[in-house]
Amino acid sequence: MSSVLSPEDIEFIVPSRSGIRALYDAIAARLEAPGSHRPLMPLASSAADAAADSAVDATTAADAAADAAAVAGRIRWRPDIDFILQTSGSTTGKGHLVGLSARAFLASEAATAEFFGGRGRW
Repeated sequence: MSSVLSPEDIEFIVPSRSGIRALYDAIAARLEAPGSHRPLMPLASSAADAAADSAVDATTAADAAADAAAVAGRIRWRPDIDFILQTSGSTTGKGHLVGLSARAFLASEAATAEFFGGRGRW
């Protein structure tokens, strides 16, 4: 991989099309073996509306979600990036993409569970 990610370097997943189980499985794979998969980037269904229902692969999803693919090029590749998530934009008014390691993902989950007094569904 180059120092900047391209759409082919990222595994895009559209949970509303592939199912929530596919998203859970993709997350679990990265948590079980950090650094051994392409970074995972979930996309909202509206980002993939132009893609065929049965054929949402990385290239098709990236083409259908031109904004996500364009921003992906701004993420610097590091071997510990397992997830690419978009921030809410609550501070600046515009969300940004961030790369997270599996370790950071788990630390965030633990901190959130501690804050809310236990694990749950949010």
